[in-house]
Amino acid sequence: MSANSSLIILILFVFLVVLIALRWSDKKETKKNDVAKQKIFSRNTLKNNTLKNETASSSNVSNEDVINIQNQDGSGQSFKVKNRGVVSSEAINELQEYKVFRELGYYNQAAEVLSELIDSNKKYREVEYIVDLANLYLETQEIDKLAELLEDYASLLDENQLREIITRGFSIEPSNYRLQLVCSKILQQDPTQLGAEIEKD
Repeated sequence: MSANSSLIILILFVFLVVLIALRWSDKKETKKNDVAKQKIFSRNTLKNNTLKNETASSSNVSNEDVINIQNQDGSGQSFKVKNRGVVSSEAINELQEYKVFRELGYYNQAAEVLSELIDSNKKYREVEYIVDLANLYLETQEIDKLAELLEDYASLLDENQLREIITRGFSIEPSNYRLQLVCSKILQQDPTQLGAEIEKD
């Protein structure tokens, strides 16, 4: 074999080795890029899911859990409500607490708060609050408590208001003896005329 042939074979061998090395390097780089792309895709997916969850949570609060309560002076105040509790950055007074419970439909809690307000503070012993509490007792069907309320504060109500409240009470519990006494003594009217049922021994 001549020297020229040996040189050509050597050059071809070196070229082949270089070519193989380049292909291996390209495959390694491609694999690395694929892994990087997968990581970026995973991060973006996680970020998008987190953003969707936060948006959904924010939407729920905005649509369902924010209540606007009007104060007596006409100013408004918002309360965020979650899991049947009041969540607010500021403390709220008992009157606002009562209004929140009433707005949410938690009539038992609303009645309890308003009853305490009326009993403890004379400024709440007004027709508006007495009628509100009477309506709450009617909603919760607490007719004994309704009768007790009328015994204490009937003098603040006019005859038509008394008659309407007592009639509604009898429509729920016509045989309630305490309400019948209120009707007879305070309204001075036969309870049966307003829907009462007299139990016979």
